[in-house]
Amino acid sequence: MIIMLEVVVAIIIKDGKTLIAKRKQGKMMGGSWEFPGGKTETGETLEHSVIRELKEEMDVDVRVGELIAEIDYNYEWGDVHLIAFHTEIIGGQIKLLEHDEMAWVTMNQMSEYGMTPADEPLIEMIKKWLDR
Repeated sequence: MIIMLEVVVAIIIKDGKTLIAKRKQGKMMGGSWEFPGGKTETGETLEHSVIRELKEEMDVDVRVGELIAEIDYNYEWGDVHLIAFHTEIIGGQIKLLEHDEMAWVTMNQMSEYGMTPADEPLIEMIKKWLDR
């Protein structure tokens, strides 16, 4: 059975650095770094999914901005359609509810972190979006 997941991610940039978070050990791809976000739920808009996921994962309120990129990635267990939005934190302090660590890194530093395979191709797309 092939699974197809629709996943939204928040690209949060502050002072030239982007927020990434390390997946909890024991979860699928635990220990990998990722852009925060998660699976969409039936009946919600993509923007609402970003807002809900950031509240659930980090207890922050966000404003969802421009669509940066969409990619499809094939894992051995199924396919992921990843949708990345420029996102701004507008309320609250980050609390790691679903991650072990977080880091603010430059785009060039991302290669030093073990990003999830689906997030890897987004890095170049985000760089191009930033350089417009």
